[in-house]
Formats: sequence, structure tokens, C-alpha cells
Amino acid sequence: MSVKAEVLNALRWSAAGRLVGQLGSWAITIYVIRILDPADYGLMGMASILMPFAALLNELGMIPALIQSPRVDEQLIRQLFGFVITSTILIFCVLFLAAPALAAFFNEPRLTPITRVLAAAMAVGGISAVPNALLERELEFRGISLVEFSSMIVGSLATLALAIEAFGVWSLVIGQVVATAAKTIGILAVSRFRLTPLFGWSRLRSFVTFGANITGQRVLWHAYSSTDVLLIGKLLGDHALGVYSVAFQLATLPVSKVFGIVNRVAFPAYARLQHDNRQAADYFIASVKLTWFAFCPILWGLSSVSDEFVEVFMGHNWEEAGVVLALVPLIVPFRVILFLIAPLMDGLGRPDLGLRNLLTSTALIPPAILIGTLKGLTGVCTALIIASIVGLAINCRRSLGLLELSPGALVRAVAPTAIGGGVMYVCVWLVRTLIFADASAPWRLSGAIITGMTVYALMTFFINRDAIRQCMTLLRRQALPLLWKPVSDNSQPCGEPEMSLDPDDWESFRAAAHIALDDAIEFLRTVRQRPVWQPAPELVRIALDAPVSTAGQDFDSVYQEFKDLILPYSTGNTHPRFFGWVHGTGQAGGIVAEMLAAAMNANCGGRDHVGIHVERVVLGWCKELFGFPAQASGLLVSGTSMANLIALTVARNARDLRRIRAKGVGGHPRLVAYASTEVHECVIKAMEILGLGGDHLRRIPTDEWFRIDLRALQDRIADDRSCGFEPFCVIGTAGTVNTGAIDDLDALATFCTAEKIWFHIDGAFGALCVLSEELRPLVSGIERANSIAFDFHKWLHVPYDAGCILVRDGDLHRSAFSNAPGLSRQPSARPGGR
Repeated sequence: MSVKAEVLNALRWSAAGRLVGQLGSWAITIYVIRILDPADYGLMGMASILMPFAALLNELGMIPALIQSPRVDEQLIRQLFGFVITSTILIFCVLFLAAPALAAFFNEPRLTPITRVLAAAMAVGGISAVPNALLERELEFRGISLVEFSSMIVGSLATLALAIEAFGVWSLVIGQVVATAAKTIGILAVSRFRLTPLFGWSRLRSFVTFGANITGQRVLWHAYSSTDVLLIGKLLGDHALGVYSVAFQLATLPVSKVFGIVNRVAFPAYARLQHDNRQAADYFIASVKLTWFAFCPILWGLSSVSDEFVEVFMGHNWEEAGVVLALVPLIVPFRVILFLIAPLMDGLGRPDLGLRNLLTSTALIPPAILIGTLKGLTGVCTALIIASIVGLAINCRRSLGLLELSPGALVRAVAPTAIGGGVMYVCVWLVRTLIFADASAPWRLSGAIITGMTVYALMTFFINRDAIRQCMTLLRRQALPLLWKPVSDNSQPCGEPEMSLDPDDWESFRAAAHIALDDAIEFLRTVRQRPVWQPAPELVRIALDAPVSTAGQDFDSVYQEFKDLILPYSTGNTHPRFFGWVHGTGQAGGIVAEMLAAAMNANCGGRDHVGIHVERVVLGWCKELFGFPAQASGLLVSGTSMANLIALTVARNARDLRRIRAKGVGGHPRLVAYASTEVHECVIKAMEILGLGGDHLRRIPTDEWFRIDLRALQDRIADDRSCGFEPFCVIGTAGTVNTGAIDDLDALATFCTAEKIWFHIDGAFGALCVLSEELRPLVSGIERANSIAFDFHKWLHVPYDAGCILVRDGDLHRSAFSNAPGLSRQPSARPGGR
């Protein structure tokens, strides 16, 4: 499986498990919030402040190093497992002893037992760190997702039950313990991890440098991200901290939960691209664009209805949370960019840049929040916004240089969404203020949500359709951009520069072509996982109906449009359960064959090249298969429809070659042909094209097996002759499209020989029964036909289009189409034929 397919599969499973779990968990949490007091959440926030640091020190960055390392073996894994077990025990002891100091710092004695219980839970979770990392390393997120879903639900239910029984803050503590224990048990079961710890450092030294950078970066991350909890808890108290922490979690919920998914997938994915900065840059910009598109309307929408949200869902105890929900969501989309940069730097092997980014943020955020506490929660949130924007500007300028990206590329990626979100915010504010000002909170909230969704949808349709296409692509598990842009080659030494269609960089084109080939193979390999057929949505049709552009598009844009707008909505005949029509499925080797043929780009209409010889060889094989003589002729054509037209042309001209070619059919207005009522409509169209008319194809009734009725055929020919008509051809069918019926070909051949009528067989798919010992008797007599039309793209599953016409009399075939004297080709240029 390609990296693209593995990443998308990992995202799908990780997102499904965690998001479903979070939906259930937060549905319960909202109910619990209404039961518990903000001070309970404040205590939980104080007690949890040391846990992220402890978890990071527990493995000293060794776990990310395990994921990033190109090669691992059993001894390395065992030593890492031994290291984690040892450090887990040590960290638990430190936290156990430090709990009273933490309680004294916040002047809250209840923190001592709470901290110790949470430390024990952290120690239990440490047991699964290595097995979990091994699963993440292989992008095996299906099992992880199922475990996380189950553990979150179990932990939430435990919290709910205890909250109802008035356990207060302990309902939160015990719920977390239950969730951690459930996850540990689940990960051990899913990973089937059975290795025993090995206590030693010999194999871990190579991880120390990488792990140290990762650890330093993540410790700083938690330092600056926990500063608000520390300062608010110390300076404003547990009630204010509870209000802030719950409101902040709600404000950042969409991003924090999804980025728990994205980052754990992005880090190992970027690690696989650590030598391809350009592709990593494409991934990064696409990620920013999609995350802004997904989160901006939710976050800014929440900000615009913060008061109504608090009143409807949280209750009157939480009124102070309104200011946090109004301000924090405004900055979260900008923080998203920092969240996306972190795994990018780590995966590309530059955790030092990530560390410098966090040093910048750490230098800005804590002082800002400290100053903000002077104005309460409003001041804290305002300071956070200002410091975050300044930090983002500095860090983006530093990090984007590694990928050779300009700040303008980032601005262009988010601008359409930002404009749409801003317009939505203003419209929601106007509706709340002017229309629903006197309505109850539920009605104000409903009206605002409907307004916001409508406005954002309209803005997206008009200015941000590209984001819709990319989302559709991601959902269909096809999201790798190509890298090639064709430009002219200005290597001409003198005069005007040569205009070339060559790619500017052949190696980039080679990489792009490999991606396209991988996509094509993956499309066939995973065909059973998709519907047989699906209609193109109206948005896709609108996108395809765009007016012609005279400016042109680069290759990657065109290819992306192909994957978004065309590939998912094919006929469906590549699916094994496509039973609608007589279509071949094609086969995997055909992808390569079509690619090689396109590289040659051979015109097989003439000239002296090997393509003509290959066609003659294939026709020679076909003559042998059908028992035709060596002097027979033939052509490879687009399909049986064209082959039937050619055969009927030869049969018609054989009646009076010179007159018909010179004067047309006017001299033979009464030529008629015969076929059963089951004949394919392409034969009728061929009669019309040849100027003979559809009425001059006599459609003969069939017998109980849907074969042409020979007696009725004989009678109709006799009647036509008596009326002055001239029968020139009988078309037998080897496999009708309605029932698969095969006419009595042997009897028809005998009859046509006796009546001196051309005998043609439409064998679009049934003719190839000759390849089967068991089925060959069904087409007995096919070798006696004057001409046979059949397809390679049906039973032989050659890619469309590929058909064949064989004509027993090669001279008649050539005479029907050869040029007038003076324009004839040289013998070596004669297409097909002998």
C-alpha cells in the first residue's frame, strides 16, 4: 500500500474511533457539567497540571524516536520497554511525594490525594506506551481507534454515574482512572505485545539526541500551554479556573480532539517523507487549507453565539464562561497552524526548529497571561489572542523557510475561508441583534446557527469551491497532489528559444508519474471497497461545466481535478459485481499496456514502423483462431460497432465495386440485408450510415431460443427477390446482448453459400467461444463466415476500446477502401492485412 493510502486509511480509522468516542464522551460531559460545580473542574485542572510533564519525562522522547526510526528490532523494543517501565515507577514516586507541595502551592489540601490517584493512573497508562507506539509506527489505527472509543465511553459513563451520586471532583478523577485502565488493557490486547522488558542502554543511545529534542520541545509545549491553568488557579482561584478550563476545552474541542488524530498520523507520515520537502510542503498547505475550512465556521460560529450556548447547554452556574467562549475560538484557527507545524518539523527530522518555535511561544504566552489576570478572565483571553498572533508570525517565518514556502502561500490557503467565516460572523451578529433580540435563548441559538450555516455555505460556493473538491477527495481516500508543471525548454543555443512540451524537471515528472501509477493500481485493488456505481453529484457536474480557459492549467491541477471529479464516477465495469451490461472489466496489466502504448503514441494508419507489424501479428493469430485462410485480411478497430460497419461496407461493395464507389448506392437502391430481431442496434446504424436505410435491414423473427428462424429467413429472402430487392448480406449473431443467444451459424453459412449472399457474424463477445474446448461447439460454422466482428475488450478484458474485423477475402477488403490511383500508399505502408 502506498504512503498516501496508508495515511488516509489511518486517518479514517483514527478519526472514526476517536470522533465517535468523543461525541459520546462529550454528550455525557455536557450533562455532567450541569451537575458539578465549576470549582470541581478547577481542582481537577490543578491536579492535572503536572501529569503532561510526568508523561513526557516518563519516556524522554524515546517513543517518538521509535516511531521515526527507519529500522527497529526486538532487542531495541525490549530495551525501550524496560526503560519505560523503570521511568514510570520513578515518575510515580516523584509525583506521590510532590503531591503535598502542589496542594500547598494552590492552598488546596484536597489536591494531595487527587494528585496521587492520577499519578497511579499515569503509571498504568505507561505500560501500553511501547505497544501503542508500534501500532502507530505501522499506521495500524483501526485497533487503536476501537480501543480509544471503548475506553472513552467507559470512562465517561463512570464519571456520569459518580456525578449523579454526588461524588463531586472524585467523579472526574475516577472516570479518568477507569478510562486509562481500559485503554491500557485494550492496547495490550490489540497489539498482542508479549515481549518482556530488557533493562539496558546499549541500543537506546541512538535515540537520545532525537528524544532529547522531542522531549524539550514537548515539555516547553506543555509549559506554555499550562501557564494559563497555573496562573489562573493561583491568582484567580479554583472557581475561575473551573470556568476557564471547561470553557477553554469547549472552545478548542473540535481542534484538540481532531488534532490528537491528525498529529499522531501526520508524524509517522511526514517521517516517511523526510527526504522529500516539496511533497511535505504540498501536504502541509493542503492540511492548513482543509483544517481552516472545517474548523473556522464551527469556532467562529461558537464565538458568535457564546451567551446562548452557555445558557442552553451549561446552565446559570456557568454564565462567566460566555466571555471565554466569545474570545478564545477567534484565535484557535490561527493556533491550528502551529499545531500542524509541530509534527511536520519532527517528522522531517528537525525537532530543533520545533523546539525554537516553542521557545518563542513560551517567551510570549506566560507573560501575556500574567498581565491579563489583572483584568480577570476577559484580560486573560485578550492577552492570549495578542500573544498567539505575534508568536504565529515569528514561528511561521522560521518554519516555512525549511519547505521553501512563502508566507503568501499560507495566506492564500486560508484567505477564502477567513473571508467566508468573517461574513458569517457579521451576519449571525446582525440576526441575533436585529431579529431575535427578544426571543428566548433556544430560539436565538437556532436562528443564529441556521443563519451561519446558510451564509457560510453560500460563501463557500462562491469563493471557496476548491476546498469542497479537496474535502471530497479526502473522503474518497485519494489526496496526493502531483508535482509536474510543463514549461518550455529554453536550451536552444542561438536564435529564438525552442518551445518544448518536455517537463522542466524530468525527475519530478518521473515521481509524479509513479504517484499516478500507484493511484491507478490502488483504484483497481480497492474496487471492492467502493460502490459498483455512483452518480456524479450536482456540484461535480457544475465544476465540469466550467467555461473553456485560454490560460491553461498545470499538470497537478488537472490531475487533481481528474481524481476529484472524474475517477469516482466511472461506468462501474471494473467492479466484480457489475452485472448491468456486457462490459469487460479490464485487468491490472492493461494499466501498464496503455501507459506504454501512450509513450510510443503510434499512428497505425500506415507508414513503416513496428506498430503495423504488431497489428499484423495479432491479426494472424486471430485468423488462426477462427480458421480463416492466411490470405484473409483484417483490422484492429475501436470495437464491434466499427467492425460491423466495415464488414457491411465490404459486403455492399462486393455487389458492384466500381459503380458503388463511383456513383454511390443510387444505382442499387434495393440492396437489403437480414438479421434477427435480436440484432444489436449498431447494425441498424451501419445500414443508415452506408446510405441503405434502416428499413432495408430485414429483422427476422426468432425461435424459442432467440435464434434467427431459418425458415422465416428463407421465406423473406424469396419474397424480397420476387419484389425486385437484392439480398446482399445475412448477419448472424454470436451472443446477443439481451440473452446471449447464438444463431445456428453452421446452418446460416450453408444457406448463404447456396444463395450466394455474404455471411457476416456479429460476435462482439460470443465469437471468442472458440477459445474454449467446452464452448466452441456453440459457434460451430464461424470459420465459414465471410467476415467476423468481435471485441477484445469484453471476454478478453483488454482495456477499452479494442475490437477486430476479419474478412475472408483480403482483396475485397482492400478494394473496398483502397485509394484512387495516384494516391495509393506504398505496399510497405499498407495497414493491417497480410
